Amino acid sequence: MTPNFITGLVLSTPAASIGPAALWMDDLPVHQPAYATITIGARQQAQGPVVQHLRDGRVSIEAGGRILTGHRVTPRPAARSLWARISGRPA
Repeated sequence: MTPNFITGLVLSTPAASIGPAALWMDDLPVHQPAYATITIGARQQAQGPVVQHLRDGRVSIEAGGRILTGHRVTPRPAARSLWARISGRPA
């Protein structure tokens, strides 16, 4: 035994070299693009991966090799029952 182990004082040496966490694109986690359904005009819809979010609430998607921009399709809220409408309680 060496004197370092007898006194309990051990020199700390790093076991591995420290490098940058994500230097290469292969090290980054893969992010799947979000998909959205948008309305184009009154009766047309398109679905595809989101390319860009615009400030006015519209979304740009890629569909069929084209970039389309429109408003997201939002589901309608469920209809309230007759009793919920009379009593004023939420559905």
